[in-house]
Amino acid sequence: MTPTLELHDILQRGRDSLGLHVGIVSRIVDDMYTIIAVLSDYPGFYTGDCFELGNTYCLDVSRRREVMTYPDVANIHEMLKHPVYLSTQLRAYIGAPIMVDSCFCGTLNFSSKQPKSEFADGDYRLIESLSRETANVIQNQGIN
Repeated sequence: MTPTLELHDILQRGRDSLGLHVGIVSRIVDDMYTIIAVLSDYPGFYTGDCFELGNTYCLDVSRRREVMTYPDVANIHEMLKHPVYLSTQLRAYIGAPIMVDSCFCGTLNFSSKQPKSEFADGDYRLIESLSRETANVIQNQGIN
């Protein structure tokens, strides 16, 4: 299986299990966020797209190096002016760091325009497992 197919398989399993419509594997270098794999029901998300990290929901994952969730961005007053919310109306988000050789290299994240009431413990375990799997694909295939 090619790296792209392996990453798309991970994204599909995550989207199906979490009930979210967008799955992204990103590379983060300095303050730049680049999509290296995406699976989305919505237009406007493309492999190779680059954004300033501060203009993504993944900023806190990058800073904290832990799973972060927003069950409903629309219920968080300070997030109502966030560039992602303003441009895409994505309301639910879960993201995890991708660690390769103990080094942070990006995020695995899932989102949707439909809010979630909450993220369960199983959702955290799932994204952590999928993030480790993603890191293995990146490391084994030399994806940069």
